[in-house]
Amino acid sequence: MRGRQLDANRRQLPQQQTNRNGKGNLSTACCARAGRALTTPTAFGIPLPNGPFALSLRAMSADTFEIVTVARGARSVRSLRHAETFHPGVGPMEEARSLHAIPQRLVERAREPGDGPFVVWDVGLGAAANALAALEAFRDADAMPRAVEMHSFDRTLAPLEFALSRAAELGYFEGWETAVAGLLRDGAVRCGPVLWRMQTGDFRERLLDASIPPPHAVLFDPYSPATNPELWNLATFATVRRRVCDEPCLLTSYSCSTAVRVTLLLAGWFVGRGDAIGEKAETTVAASHLALLAAPLEAAWLGRVRRSSAAGPLLGPGIAPRPPGEIADELVGHPQFSAKPVPA
Repeated sequence: MRGRQLDANRRQLPQQQTNRNGKGNLSTACCARAGRALTTPTAFGIPLPNGPFALSLRAMSADTFEIVTVARGARSVRSLRHAETFHPGVGPMEEARSLHAIPQRLVERAREPGDGPFVVWDVGLGAAANALAALEAFRDADAMPRAVEMHSFDRTLAPLEFALSRAAELGYFEGWETAVAGLLRDGAVRCGPVLWRMQTGDFRERLLDASIPPPHAVLFDPYSPATNPELWNLATFATVRRRVCDEPCLLTSYSCSTAVRVTLLLAGWFVGRGDAIGEKAETTVAASHLALLAAPLEAAWLGRVRRSSAAGPLLGPGIAPRPPGEIADELVGHPQFSAKPVPA
């Protein structure tokens, strides 16, 4: 989702129809849970949850979300409460692939040697386009040499329940309905090599849970900083960075604002440019190791920080902003700008 606080609604997540044939039929191939078959209640012909992780559709306000058509013709979900559309530019699946799944090189990196599973954090589950793009990448890959876990974080399952109830209109759930229903009902579901787990609650609290393994990939897509500032501040990014520790990790985000990039740098990340998506000329990729970045910000970029009237960092309510020149001077000492790059 986009720039929201893992909260009841999500920003615009563009979607795009995806055709899933053959091995893409998760309902029979990938989503059998250990020990028993999935039996799912339906509404409007679509599987819906009925277990402890479920939120009642009847209890959900009918005007909380709506289906909208984004610029390129794809159908997506819009949060009326937050006035944000999920994946608003090019549609949910096209954005999810281009912003997260492809730049993260999920399958390639999951095949690298490592202790334990390859872990994906999907921050801002929303209507699940990013999670499904990740599952799609692993579904289409050959056998994986290590286990894969994906942990989806959100305050509420309401956007996903709404999206699943309108799956036919959205299109991108085709072949994944049973997987999503299983996640909503049981909080976890296995899809091929991926164990997909739901982590409900405030992300700032959930990321402190030591039972959740540290990530190798962070698909960072909450509501916007304007709507959900708590997830974009220095404390949150620094805590995620500490959880990563020395693991090779990439964090992908739709934001390319100077303030967000400054906040990531001061939180201990290396920061680079991500590819253009729709009308966005750039996105952002952050990493725990400089060598992971294909296009790291160069020292000349610090001139932009000095000239900016809103250079950040994002500190939270009630904390006065720092002068841009002071921030730029501090960043000069960051290893990204003060040391020679380590060869990849």
